[in-house]
Amino acid sequence: MYSTGFMILSLRVTPKYKKGKLVPLKGMNLFTTVQERQSQTQKNYPSHCVLSPFFNPLCCTTFALSITTTNKKDKTMKKFTVPTRDEVAPANQAIFDNLNKALGFVPNLYAAIAYSENGLGKYLAYQNAKTTLSNREKEAVNLVVSQVNGCIYCQSAHTVIGKMNGFTEEQLLDIRRGAARDARLNALVQLAESITKNKGRADAVLVDNFFAQGYTNENLVDLILQVSDKVAMNYLHNLIQIPV
Repeated sequence: MYSTGFMILSLRVTPKYKKGKLVPLKGMNLFTTVQERQSQTQKNYPSHCVLSPFFNPLCCTTFALSITTTNKKDKTMKKFTVPTRDEVAPANQAIFDNLNKALGFVPNLYAAIAYSENGLGKYLAYQNAKTTLSNREKEAVNLVVSQVNGCIYCQSAHTVIGKMNGFTEEQLLDIRRGAARDARLNALVQLAESITKNKGRADAVLVDNFFAQGYTNENLVDLILQVSDKVAMNYLHNLIQIPV
C-alpha cells in the first residue's frame, strides 16, 4: 500500500485573467462544497477521479497567499487529459487499483504519470523510499518547492497533507513564504527554497545554517532528493495543466 506523501486532492481554482495573463489574487477560495465537487467530478472527470474521503474536514478553508503562474496557454498546444484505467498499461492498472484501495481515488497527476508504462511505479517507489527527513519535514519541503515553481496542483495538495501532518494553516502560509518559526525547520525550508530558486547553487549562509541546526551530510542528500521529487511533479503539472 502506498501511504506516505500522497497528493490527496479534490480542489477547484478559478484564476483571474487580465490582458491574457494570470494575475495575483489577494484571497482565493479554492474549495467547493462536497456536493458541488461531486457534481463536477461526475460531469467532467474520469470515473476514477472521485472525491477523497478526507476532503470535507480538511479542505474547507481559504488560502491567504496569492497563487500565481507564469504559464501561458498556447492555443496550438496539445491538450492533455487524465487517462482512465482502461487507457493505461496493465502494470499501471494494478497501481490504480492499489491507489483506489488506499485512498478511494486516483489523484489526477498520478494518473497522468501513467501515460508512461513504467513511470508511475518508478515514481512511487522513489517517492516512498526511506529518508532521514520526517513526514513534517518532507511536507515543508514539498510545499516551499511547489510555491517557488508556481505549481497550483502541488501547492494545494501539500497544504492538505501538511494539515494531516499537524501543521496549522498559519504555519503552512509561513512555509509558503519561505520561513518557519521553529529554528530547525526554518533552516530546512530556507535552504530548500534557495536550492530550488538557484538550481542547486544555494546561498552559502543558508547551507551553513542548515548544518548549524544539527542537520548532517546525509540529511542534505535526502533534502536534494526530496526537492527533485517535487520539482518533477511541479514541472509535469505546469506543462500538461490537467485538472486540479
